[in-house]
Amino acid sequence: MKFPAVSILLLAVAANTALAALLFDFGPTAPTGSETNSPFHVATGSTDTNWNVLGIADSSSLVNSDGTAATGLSLNLGAGSAAAPTLINLANQPDSSLALGTVVSAGVYAGNSVGKDGIFEGTGSEVRSIGFQLSGLAAGTYDIYLTTRNTNTSAAYTMTSFAANGTAGNFDHASYTSRALTYLSGATAATGAWVEEGNASENYTKFTVTLAAGEVLNVAVAGDAVQTRGFLNSAAIVAIPEPGSATLLAFGLGTLGLCRRRRGCVPPTLL
Repeated sequence: MKFPAVSILLLAVAANTALAALLFDFGPTAPTGSETNSPFHVATGSTDTNWNVLGIADSSSLVNSDGTAATGLSLNLGAGSAAAPTLINLANQPDSSLALGTVVSAGVYAGNSVGKDGIFEGTGSEVRSIGFQLSGLAAGTYDIYLTTRNTNTSAAYTMTSFAANGTAGNFDHASYTSRALTYLSGATAATGAWVEEGNASENYTKFTVTLAAGEVLNVAVAGDAVQTRGFLNSAAIVAIPEPGSATLLAFGLGTLGLCRRRRGCVPPTLL
């Protein structure tokens, strides 16, 4: 016995509970052959391969990780200054987008890894910040995965990342939730696997941020006294399904399976 109406409804629920990700590669080289080599893919098991390769360019022509158009979304890059290092001025584009990887290029940084190349801010001795603002996201809770490494050096240093909800316009990350990620010295240090900040051989940072309707997502990265420039290689932003939707889907699929084995069973409409 077939239940087309119920099957269609369950597929709709499944679509609403699926991972909807935005993938950003800020280096100049597309991750050809390395599309699923990222912290997001390791953490979620996603096989999506569509990255927005931006360099230092703002964009309102974005795609989701499954290749569909990300309608109504815009990403705006910005940077701090020597006078106001924690204030991300969205009119101040980052200094450069570089291939990088002249020193760190093994393991997860091999080939066209999204963690290898990137953008940065600052050339002097002052600690600078780099960041972006993503607008147009629906209200909800999002996981953010960041890679923030200068792969042109084997020195030990710390990159501190910041993330929060906010309103459109320039933003100061001084009061934001922060994560400090320390790289050990050595060209092959923390290259064997993607490891979240807070663990041995850490090499990526994860945030969870909740947005209300109309709010934007603000993200920034700052260097330290050793590596003063803030570096940003890649970012993945994924909506977390609401628990109620996931439970409803599991219930519906289980009931449909039971009905397939019993004649005369009428599955729930879930309406």
